[in-house]
Amino acid sequence: IKDGDQIVIFPSSGLQTNGYSTARRIALAATNKFETRMSDGRMYGEALLDRSIIYTEIIMNAIKRGVKIHHAVHVTGNAWLKFMDTPEPFVHNFDVIPEPPSVFKFIQEHGKFSDRRMYATFNMGAGFAVYVPPNDVNLLMQLARDMGAFVGGYVKKSENGKSLVLINPKKLDFLPSVQDCS
Repeated sequence: IKDGDQIVIFPSSGLQTNGYSTARRIALAATNKFETRMSDGRMYGEALLDRSIIYTEIIMNAIKRGVKIHHAVHVTGNAWLKFMDTPEPFVHNFDVIPEPPSVFKFIQEHGKFSDRRMYATFNMGAGFAVYVPPNDVNLLMQLARDMGAFVGGYVKKSENGKSLVLINPKKLDFLPSVQDCS
């Protein structure tokens, strides 16, 4: 990873591979919510069956076309905290985030979870991310046009030796030792 790398986010299809225990608890709390309609008109249970997106093909194609991918993050367990899994401490600064699929809005509302907990637990619409040099962004965007990829932010070297994730639109900041995700 290099100072100034751009973070390109590939949207998720929903939960993908993470969060099903919590999603099931939400559905079984008090009454069976699997058959509750969400804001997009679909049943909650139906959204839990959405297929995961596999990003291998686009990433391999980008590499073959000369995109220099410095780092990749599969936004699964530990969700946005996963961005801190880097060999050196960096500040991962996000100015643009995906609109979370309705399944996350449903989970947040019915679980009474804070934004902090949601971004520490769920992908919130970001399925995969890659760090690329600024001069490779345009080519990657051309290749990923049909996937809805976008530049979410950038990375810079940490001045205090600690990793940090800043989700600016939500006014959230995460340090590696995040304890409070409520």
